[in-house]
Amino acid sequence: MVRREAGAFIADNYTPCTACLGWFHATELRKHMKYRCSKRSGETSNPPRSKDLMYQSKSLMRDTTVSKGLGEVLSSMREDEFTKIVKSDLLIKQLGDAWFQKSRRNKLRRKNYASDRMRRAAKFLVKMQQLDPEVSCMSDCLKPERFEIVVTAVKAVGADKDGCDSSDDEPENPSVMIKLAEDIKRMTGHKLSLGYKSYDQKMVAEATAFSHVLDLEMSVKITKNASAVLQERRFNKKIELPQPTDVKKFSDYILAELDQLSLTVEWDTYRRAIKLVQCRLLTYNKRRPGELENIE
Repeated sequence: MVRREAGAFIADNYTPCTACLGWFHATELRKHMKYRCSKRSGETSNPPRSKDLMYQSKSLMRDTTVSKGLGEVLSSMREDEFTKIVKSDLLIKQLGDAWFQKSRRNKLRRKNYASDRMRRAAKFLVKMQQLDPEVSCMSDCLKPERFEIVVTAVKAVGADKDGCDSSDDEPENPSVMIKLAEDIKRMTGHKLSLGYKSYDQKMVAEATAFSHVLDLEMSVKITKNASAVLQERRFNKKIELPQPTDVKKFSDYILAELDQLSLTVEWDTYRRAIKLVQCRLLTYNKRRPGELENIE
């Protein structure tokens, strides 16, 4: 370690420089590479942005259980208690890797898909630890004797309150419960696969029994009710369509603003032009607003 900050030492806050291999605090790594690195070259004297630099740095000490794609996801996640749980739990990391591979072709959103699923699994694990202090990792949750606690934790994650004891309670976020039930089933499969690969008969037996319980009871206690709530809300959702005259008035306004726009080389003018063009594209193709994000 080249330089250590005063105060309490937290090892997770330090990361290596890719040029000189010295260990620095994560907040000072880019400054070090730009001004102080003894082995800096033309490339390191103008280092990339901090997020990319952290990924390159962490790749030097990459966990063997983390693929390259998952490494990109983990480096982009904000550092909080849920991210620390994600990085320390093997089954959650395998879940994130599976979702990354599933959406690999969608380069714009694949990080979001994987990180969202892993963070939700981490929240579920925190709820499980609150309900059962003996739970230390996700593998401990996926045991048949803890199925009822799993159901309570899933309902707690999908509700604003600490859980829904009655099956008649309407969950606040039923889609979260459905996604979490799907991820629990996927992680059970990962646990079974790990048990087979490591010749751990106890792990295989736990995963197999828990998978059978999921097939028998999860749909009745979680997904059926959540799906019914989603369908009811979809039917009751009021969608107000704009008047054709309002759409025409808005479109004419955008065209008038574009005609009056002064094409000078100024940052404010550039931003104004971008907003007007995006509004024009959105009004032209309102049913597919996500295409604006795919424009490179």
